[in-house]
Amino acid sequence: MYIGFGSKSPAAKLPAAGELNPSARFSSSLASAPETQSDRAEFSAGSTATRSKDRSASDLAGVSPTYSERVDWQRFVGPQQLAPAISRRAMVLGAGFAALFWNGILSFFVWEMFEGRSWFMLLFLLPFLVVGLGLIYFFFYSLLGLFNPVVKIALSEGAIQLGETADLAWEVQGRVSRIAEFRILAVGEEQATYTRGTDRITDTDVFQSLELCRLTSAEEIRFGTAQLSIPADTMHSHEGTRNKLVWKLQVQGRIPWFPDIKEEYEFRVLPQGVR
Repeated sequence: MYIGFGSKSPAAKLPAAGELNPSARFSSSLASAPETQSDRAEFSAGSTATRSKDRSASDLAGVSPTYSERVDWQRFVGPQQLAPAISRRAMVLGAGFAALFWNGILSFFVWEMFEGRSWFMLLFLLPFLVVGLGLIYFFFYSLLGLFNPVVKIALSEGAIQLGETADLAWEVQGRVSRIAEFRILAVGEEQATYTRGTDRITDTDVFQSLELCRLTSAEEIRFGTAQLSIPADTMHSHEGTRNKLVWKLQVQGRIPWFPDIKEEYEFRVLPQGVR
C-alpha cells in the first residue's frame, strides 16, 4: 500500500525508497538518487518532466554559475524518502569501537599502576576512567535504542527552494504506544571548521528552527502528514571548504524509562530561481 501526502490513514504504509506514489498533486513516484551521469540525465528528463520540459541556461538566470555548475541538485528533485544521517547500527558499532579502544588502552596503564602500587598515578588516571565508563554507558544506551520504534520520513520534494512549501509524511513502525511525545523539527544549521593549534574544531550554530508537529496521541504518531515551508529570507544549503549550511529534519520521540528517539534526516534547500 502506498502513502499519499494528502491522506491521514493509520493503515497506510510508508514504502521503501523507490516505491512512493503520492496523491494526484504529486504524480511522479519516489526515485532513488541516480549514481552515474547517464542515470542523472535520464532522471532529469523523466521525473522532472512535469516541472519543466527544457532546463536551459536561461532557467538559471540570476543564479551564480558557481552554484548551478558545482552543485548536483537535480538528483534531489521529486519525492524522496529520506535516510537517517547516522543509522542506529552505525551508532552502536561506533560507540562499541570507541569504548573498546579507549578502555583497552586504559586497562593496560591501570594494571601497571596496581602492580607497582602507584596510587598517585592511579588517582591521576581517574578522569580518564570516568570517560571510559561514559563510553561504556553510551554503548549500552545506543544498543537499547535499536529496539525503539522505527521512523520513516518522506518529502514531496527533496530539493525545496527558499520560499517554497513541501509536504512531509511519516510512519512510525513498532510499539508506538511507548512514545509519550513525538516532535519533528526542520533545522537550518551552520557548521564552521577551523584549526586551533594541532586540533581541528567544528562549531555549530542553528540559524533556523521550525516545529512541524508535536504529538502525544499514538494514532497521530503512527502515521501523519505536515507541511514544510522554508522562509524566503533564510539561507539555502551550501558546502564550502571550511563551512557548511545544512538543513535537516530532527525527529524526537520521548520514551519514559528508555532511550529516546533522536534521529536526523538531511534534505536540500535551493536558492530562489534555480528551477
